[in-house]
Amino acid sequence: MKILKRIIVSCLISVMMIQTAAFSDVNNQQLVEDTIKVLGIMTGDEKGNMNLNQNVTREQFAKMIIMASKYKDNVAEGSNYSVFKDVKHDRWSAVYIKLAVDLKLFTGYIDGTFKPEKEISLEEAATVALRLLGYENSDFNGTYPTAQLAKYKSLGLDKNISKIKGQYLSRKDCMNLFYNLMNAKTKSGAVYAESLGYLLSSNEEIDYSALLKKELSGPYVVSGGNLDSILPFSSSEAAVYRDGISSSVSDITNYDVIYYSQNLKSVWAYSKKVVGIYSSSSPNISTPAKVTVAGNIYDLSSSISVHKMSATGEFSIGDTVVLLLGMNGEVVDVIAADRVESSYCGVVISSNKLVTDNGALKNEILVAYTDGTTQKHEYSGSISVGAVVTIEYTKGNIKINRVTDRNVNLSNYKLAENVEILDVNEYGEYRTIYPSRISNISLSGNDIKYYSLNSSGQIDKLILNNSTGDLGSYGIITSSEEIDKTENDMMLLQGVYQYIIEGKSSILSTQNSIFNVKVGPAIFSYENGQIKGIRNLSGIDVSSVAETFTLSNNQKYMISDDVQVYLQREGNYYLTDLSSVSNLEKYSLKAYFDSGYNAGKRVRIIIAASR
Repeated sequence: MKILKRIIVSCLISVMMIQTAAFSDVNNQQLVEDTIKVLGIMTGDEKGNMNLNQNVTREQFAKMIIMASKYKDNVAEGSNYSVFKDVKHDRWSAVYIKLAVDLKLFTGYIDGTFKPEKEISLEEAATVALRLLGYENSDFNGTYPTAQLAKYKSLGLDKNISKIKGQYLSRKDCMNLFYNLMNAKTKSGAVYAESLGYLLSSNEEIDYSALLKKELSGPYVVSGGNLDSILPFSSSEAAVYRDGISSSVSDITNYDVIYYSQNLKSVWAYSKKVVGIYSSSSPNISTPAKVTVAGNIYDLSSSISVHKMSATGEFSIGDTVVLLLGMNGEVVDVIAADRVESSYCGVVISSNKLVTDNGALKNEILVAYTDGTTQKHEYSGSISVGAVVTIEYTKGNIKINRVTDRNVNLSNYKLAENVEILDVNEYGEYRTIYPSRISNISLSGNDIKYYSLNSSGQIDKLILNNSTGDLGSYGIITSSEEIDKTENDMMLLQGVYQYIIEGKSSILSTQNSIFNVKVGPAIFSYENGQIKGIRNLSGIDVSSVAETFTLSNNQKYMISDDVQVYLQREGNYYLTDLSSVSNLEKYSLKAYFDSGYNAGKRVRIIIAASR
């Protein structure tokens, strides 16, 4: 069974990163700017402005080149002597100029000056960059600067830079130059960024996500309004992202876990908390590395969380605790349950009888929250799979209430930017849904089991009633034998079904029940790992096919992201891909889509046959 769950806390990079495009002739300028900022090569003024149109001076470039080198952490706090007669020892740039000259990256003029305030030309900057890549004057055949500029172009250092010999570089030009430098090959053939210890993406470019993670400071826990004491810059200047949404400082609350980038002047806050009973630890209680709370296992990532959950710490097995989670779902800190008040909603996806220590009979329920995570709770009373519940934590106590379905017409409300959407069915299958999945689709009445509104009157939590067709698994029934008859006054129901899912064949035999299905594509629904329902799909002949949709009689049918494509030959089905059978002159295609779902009608199975 395939049940997709959202990770507890979205990976940091998916929240705040610009995806790196394939290396091309055009740089993604926002990616370039953010990368150069994180590296500390260039930063904005006191207001964060990058002033990209201003020309760069020689002393400014000297600092940039050092910050782009492996010596960036070797800059002394001050210089005790003058390097050049026009660069006094107390000049802000003196230490950078001295180091750049000592490394033979930069040179002064024959008259003993450096001319720090002189604007830097393309050929000067290109030559310095080439020296950083390991090239020396002896490596160039020809006169200066023709040979140097030829190498500068051949290495791709000129991408997004239109300046020519004799022209001065702006801050934007330098920003592109250093980004290109990071992705260029050194004289020895290595990518320069990799030679500095930075990871590369699959395109052999500097990996921005790994870079940012490496350069981040944190995690820190906000407590008592101490945000300003944590940050090395004013919080009023900060760009703030909370749980993946662009926010403001006022949105950050006590017990949020934060990270920051000083160069970007940005803060990322995470509010995810797990409240539940601390039931076990591993490898042992003395030095736990993992703990089980509310039925899930969490990694302890800090010394304070390890100590608090250890035998000598603040919490013991059986206590109700609050885990404060970091950006990757790891435990940063642990606090007592009576220090927070929170509420959640979700759907019961399994329920099992449980005898407590005092002999009472309860239900142990597994609840899928609207963010896609699951937690186990004890519930005194009868409850069935598919029931909507709210979970409230107040003064250290957990209160679980079953709520009736709350239908709503979505067209009457706006979805909050951080809305959490869950689609569930009667068997306990569930999947988190993104807002784009249901945009421009009319959902109301039985499509919706539950919703809640935030303070702005927008829907912030939404539970759908099997409305998308995204639940269950799709495959092909290759043989269906069903017996439905009365024999000796006894009703006889038996079924034997052979089927293929994701190219793998299986057989299902049933007693006392049948599914009333025929050979062909179908949806399979599961409960606790066992098939509980099978239903045939509707089929159409394909007249045209694209990457994301098919056409039949001029009607468009969107193709599911996880569509299965089979080539049918001599009664057998071979799993393939759409590009291999998309030539409609060679193959006839039949597409099968989910019907009966208001947010469905997606093509799930495509069967191709040779013409």
